[in-house]
Amino acid sequence: VKLLRRWLHLPSGTTAGPRGRALHFETVRDDVAETLLAALHPTAAVEAAAVSESVALGDWLLALGRLGPPIVFLDDVQYAGEATIAALRRVARDLASTRLLFVLGEQRVRAGPVRARGAEVLERAADRTTRIELGALDEAAVLELVESTFDASVPRLRLARALYERSGGSPGRSKEVLRLARDRGHIRSGSGGGV
Repeated sequence: VKLLRRWLHLPSGTTAGPRGRALHFETVRDDVAETLLAALHPTAAVEAAAVSESVALGDWLLALGRLGPPIVFLDDVQYAGEATIAALRRVARDLASTRLLFVLGEQRVRAGPVRARGAEVLERAADRTTRIELGALDEAAVLELVESTFDASVPRLRLARALYERSGGSPGRSKEVLRLARDRGHIRSGSGGGV
């Protein structure tokens, strides 16, 4: 549902206005649109409607793929809930009928209850998928990222080491660490566009 919220540019805790409702009803069947609009409601009972929401979300993604060639990037699939995985399964089953490009990001998890979720979705669309394994960034690459992002007045070497330690070299985690630092006021954008 977060993807749907982003597509409609809806802040958390708000409902779709006339524009959002119109976009839904133009894109998918009325019953699918109603289910998705209900899922966006701040007081929606997520658990009770998870199955129908996942079907509706899958139908919506497939409809978008038939309208144009959208690219959908879903990161950290290993943390996806059952409703998201069910929607992805539905999309994978009918992927050939669309121009949809899905990019699923999944990190290998060393231990614990989190397991590979993207693999089960990819198996359903095996004849239409390509798997690309990306390794973590090394310390030099994280330093290069910091040098290209931060102003020269920032202690970039120290920041790069801290970022590498906290992210393990994962580009996604690095981005999250920097986003959290910005949100907490530890870093801010400079007048020249740097941080």
